[in-house]
This record gives sequence, structure tokens and C-alpha cells, in this order.
Amino acid sequence: LACYDLEGKVIWHKNLQSVYGKFDIQFGMSSTPVLDSENLYLQLIHGDGDPKTREALVLALDKTTGEEVWKQSRPSEAHSENEHSYASPIVYRDSERAFLLTHGADYSIAHDLRDGHEIWRCGGLHPPSKYDPTLRLVASPAAVPGLIMIPSAKQGPITAVRPNGAGDITDNKEF
Repeated sequence: LACYDLEGKVIWHKNLQSVYGKFDIQFGMSSTPVLDSENLYLQLIHGDGDPKTREALVLALDKTTGEEVWKQSRPSEAHSENEHSYASPIVYRDSERAFLLTHGADYSIAHDLRDGHEIWRCGGLHPPSKYDPTLRLVASPAAVPGLIMIPSAKQGPITAVRPNGAGDITDNKEF
């Protein structure tokens, strides 16, 4: 990952794999970083399917230096290919709240922009009939003030949620 000025001069660069571990994801890390205010936010959702080595991370880097502002692990029960994500995070913002929404490894998770802690999570993204170990999330969420659309994969549901949840909102019809 690198930052260049308008003349093409390198401002900073960082080998994410040397800092945060080898990316273990079949088709390569393709999630797009999100620039918002002073930070560049990344979701590094990948892994080998081993619950002991949960590699998924969410982090914020200072946009001017590339230095880490915060880093949070992103736990889930996902396994096999479901531990991967090709989706990109988004920043949700309305008049009352702002957060980073990450999408992958069986959940969409809202993270506080200041320190990355988890605000809420929404699961239930698999077809209701059974857990399919080949479902990688590829499509990214979309949002307007007051509503977030969360896609799934391979005949799974599209879930609409309100942004004001807390904790696990998977089965909470209020959100």
C-alpha cells in the first residue's frame, strides 16, 4: 500500500503482509481501502479456516504517514472459504452517527471510527437451508441515511438494517 503526491513521488509505503501477516485468501486481497477524514480504513478479512488462527483484522492508518492509528481483530465463527471476503468496507454517516461497516466472514460489523471497537454485528447471511462452506462475500453493502443494505452470496438474503443497533442484531426485528 502506498501514498504518492501529485508528481508521483512516494510519500509513504507499507507492505501490509510484512506488518499484519501473510494474506491467506484464494484470489488475493481485493478489498478497497476507504479514505475518510484523516484516516485510511482497511478490512483484512482472510484466513485458512482454522479457528485458532483467526487472521481477520480491521485497521485505520494515518493518511499522511501510513502509521497505524488503531487495529482490531474481527472475530467470527466462519470457516473454510467463508473466512474470506472480497467486499469493501464503507463509512456510514448520518446526522447522529458515523462508523465503518465491514463485510465478510459471515457478518457485517459496524466499527467505531475512533478506536475500531465493535458497535454491532449482523449475521444470517447464508441461505436458510444450510451452511455452505464456499460462500465468500463479494458484493459490498450500500447505505443511505437511516438504512443499510447488506448483501450475501449465492442465493442468500439481502438484509436491510437500521444503523442504530448495538450488539448482535442478527435476529432483532427492531433493527
